[in-house]
Amino acid sequence: MTENNLIELDKIDTSTAAQNFANLLKENKTYFLNGPWGSGKSSFLKEVDDTNQIKLVTIDFWRLNDSRSTLETVFAKLHPYVYWGLRLIVILCIALSILMTNVVDLGLSVLVPTWVILSAGVVALIVAIHQFLKIKSDGIYSWLLTKNYPSFTKTVLVVDDFDRMTMEQQEASYKLFSLLKGKLPIIFIGDIDIIHRNESNYLSKIIDRRIELPFVLHPTKIWTDYFEQLEKRLEIKLSDRFKRVFIKDERNLRDRERFNDYVNLELIGRNKEKYVQIEQQLVVIYLFLYYPRFYESLKTDKGSIKLDSNKQLIKELHNILFEKNNSYPSCYLSNREGYLINEVPSNRRTEELIQIIDEEQQLSNEILLSQNDFLDFINGEYEKLTNQQQDLLFSNALKLSTHSEDNLLVNLIIQKEVKTKIPEYRIGTQDVDIELVRKTYFFVESVLGKADVSEIFCFIFKHKIFRYQDMVGLDIGLSPYNKEFSSYRWKYIIIMMHLYELDKKLQYYDWDNTIWGAIIKLSTEEFLRFWLEFGFISNKDQNKPGYDSKNKEYIFVKDFDTYADEADIIFLKGSIKERLNKLEKEGFKFED
Repeated sequence: MTENNLIELDKIDTSTAAQNFANLLKENKTYFLNGPWGSGKSSFLKEVDDTNQIKLVTIDFWRLNDSRSTLETVFAKLHPYVYWGLRLIVILCIALSILMTNVVDLGLSVLVPTWVILSAGVVALIVAIHQFLKIKSDGIYSWLLTKNYPSFTKTVLVVDDFDRMTMEQQEASYKLFSLLKGKLPIIFIGDIDIIHRNESNYLSKIIDRRIELPFVLHPTKIWTDYFEQLEKRLEIKLSDRFKRVFIKDERNLRDRERFNDYVNLELIGRNKEKYVQIEQQLVVIYLFLYYPRFYESLKTDKGSIKLDSNKQLIKELHNILFEKNNSYPSCYLSNREGYLINEVPSNRRTEELIQIIDEEQQLSNEILLSQNDFLDFINGEYEKLTNQQQDLLFSNALKLSTHSEDNLLVNLIIQKEVKTKIPEYRIGTQDVDIELVRKTYFFVESVLGKADVSEIFCFIFKHKIFRYQDMVGLDIGLSPYNKEFSSYRWKYIIIMMHLYELDKKLQYYDWDNTIWGAIIKLSTEEFLRFWLEFGFISNKDQNKPGYDSKNKEYIFVKDFDTYADEADIIFLKGSIKERLNKLEKEGFKFED
């Protein structure tokens, strides 16, 4: 992952607001800079400090690991030279007093004036008594804080993370305020809604001005800007629904920075940008960072975010993530594992799959294999391909149609081509009118060329363009009674269509000798196809639902008809017993 490829957050310009705030701080008032944790308060104050009009002295009691009192700490921060100068004087006085004792006599008494020795002794005595009695020095520092000290710049005291301080620390800060009020500007930083003693408008008594962060740092603004940046960098268009969900959660600058780190890591670092649907991947990252319990449920329950929650935002995120669509790359529902954090999708990029179309041999192999990613690609992107690419796919599908029995990809390509040529056609639709059937029939006829009616019907049924019952209204007069019957390539389809036209498919007791005779005389392949499509037999191997020339083991299906009973099964077995016996002699097996 190179630095040039990373999504770098744009710097937020708050210079005007910072300048305005710096101008306010010329007055010795008390301010409360309000905003939740991570909203950019500290960064904003740094820009205020960079104006060079003032000098910010920041104290963060929440992070301070110091045994000193609040007043001493503040004094040391505000007046470091005075503070350390006084401490140095005390140390020198103690050292001088020790050196002047009889125990350690270096002969300095003749060199040092008597008043100096006496003064040092008094200071050393006071310090000793102070330590012995463990007297607090707050009184001294309170007195020192009330004094004025020379300074070249306007000093402003900043109490950071005020909302995260303990009640005791906040109470100490209020005492500090009473000492320093009017002497210098004081800024309290925090979330005003969660501080102690905010009841009864207590803060209004000590805070002169409440300052809100500039709007450019508001969640609505920072996330809107970020989405614009994402769209430009990733060359996508994020939906308004998606944006609203993120903005509604009011995540702050720090949250956005964490989110962007993982966007860089997942989409760019792991090169998932071209392998996933961006919106759904962003939802997964968002859940991982800010709703880890719900993210964990993605790994344990693959069907949904299965945790009881009344949070509307979670429901909206769930709807985006579990939305089934046919676009490529595959959606989350079709490739769950590839969307999880630290996982790499196994599917191929769109560019790779498009290249396959231009290589005829490779394309044929790909169609025969019907791998999920190529299948999903064709399903979602067929309409976006060029006419030439669509023609290549269709011509290959036609060639393979005769060589493959039930190929999902061949079926899909042929259905897509029908949809392209006949826009009103809907794949898998149950609502079919006769005009649509006619158009489709004549289209298939034109494609197949010199094909008889049974071959046209077989093509339509084989590739699941329409069902038998959809074709009934075509009224072509298909019948085993016709003299042309013997010339048809697929006689079993003629028989089946005839039964559907008469509405007698399941009225097998009423089939006459002509129908039964035609069924018995069918070739082995057509005989088996007829009863497979009728539903009376099925392959013993349940993984092979259709006809397979290599398969010789079949079972009788007891529930082939909702209303069928044992007598119906016995009747059908008896009607084709003679033919079944012949097939068993050829090595076929039929079991109950």
